[in-house]
Amino acid sequence: MGIVDKYDLRRLDKSNIELAFDCPNCRKTRISMNGGNDEKFWNEVECPKCNSQIVLDGFSLAVIKNNGN
Repeated sequence: MGIVDKYDLRRLDKSNIELAFDCPNCRKTRISMNGGNDEKFWNEVECPKCNSQIVLDGFSLAVIKNNGN
């Protein structure tokens, strides 16, 4: 196994992260969260179908680098 690096939201704030998923409440609407230089988009998404407020309260990204690379 190689080296494992973990990246949290603060470290990824300048990355272009895009998440898309079905609304956890009504499951009828596709919700998209598009990152940028602002963490606010993670907690300001509302489902247009059922008006549920959707908050991403945890996220980390793991990157595994192979030995010798």
